Amino acid sequence: MKRFIFITILLSGVLLAQGALALTISPPKIELDANPGSIINQTIKLFNETEEARIFYPAVQDFTARGETGEPGFVAKEKNPYSLADWIKIDIGPIALSPKERKEIQFTVQVPENAEPGGRYAGILFSTQPPEVMQGATPIAVAGKVGSLVLLRVGGEVVEFGRLVEFNTEDKKGFYTHLPIDFYIRFENLGNVHLKPRGEVKLQGLLDITATPTTLLVNEAGGNALPQSIRRYDVSWTKPGVKTADVKLSLAQELKHQWKGFAIGKFTARLNLYYGTEARQMTAEKSFWVFPWLLILVIAVVAAVLAFGLKIGIKKYNAWIIRRSRIR
Repeated sequence: MKRFIFITILLSGVLLAQGALALTISPPKIELDANPGSIINQTIKLFNETEEARIFYPAVQDFTARGETGEPGFVAKEKNPYSLADWIKIDIGPIALSPKERKEIQFTVQVPENAEPGGRYAGILFSTQPPEVMQGATPIAVAGKVGSLVLLRVGGEVVEFGRLVEFNTEDKKGFYTHLPIDFYIRFENLGNVHLKPRGEVKLQGLLDITATPTTLLVNEAGGNALPQSIRRYDVSWTKPGVKTADVKLSLAQELKHQWKGFAIGKFTARLNLYYGTEARQMTAEKSFWVFPWLLILVIAVVAAVLAFGLKIGIKKYNAWIIRRSRIR
């Protein structure tokens, strides 16, 4: 059975689209630190998930950030200032795997003596077809390939500098009727080495019944922002069993969402973000309202009906008491 294997790169937050190879790669990402002139030996583990013998061909390809979602764009090395492919040495001959066989593949990273400090990035990819010559500098699709991404940090006077581009709620809304409430952070890396911003969003409201303050962790997966790129990180304030509604809700569905995702009042979300070896801090705030109008309306109507019924009941009871007293 064909499977689509998605390799999530935890360090850089990069999503590498995979083809139906039924090949498991471990680890999906490799993070290395080295000085100029260093030689590093590493291992990649392959596992043939199928019941058939398969042959795979390795290839090394540079990548950069494509868009803000963390997806890698594979590029030609001569157009990439952060090229790592030429420093990786691996046997590019065919690799035969028997059914359910596991095999370790060795490779070496040789850092030149004159290597400049900063980040270098490449993917070691495996395909059922012999490697093709990559041309051009545009992002190259990697459908039909699986592999590990290698992120190398060359020591020295690296430039760690970033800025907070934006912190906001999804669609920049300021009013909600229920949880979840989704936030996004856009962080720009202006340096020459990958950065992994982390932090928290602390929510505080005026009413204790909403169980605030609540703290949301930012970038728990450890996704990296590559040099000279903007990386988006998403966090969500929600409750167990509550999901974001992607379609327009009926009144009954809206009432259910307001009940399960209850919150009420004005809230302020305060972002504290840290990045780099010196843990530089960036802060931002976003205020918004949550008002479950339909739930409150239904509660008010029910309360009014109960109050009216109680009033009528008391009147009838009093009348009954008076009648009984006259009979006696």
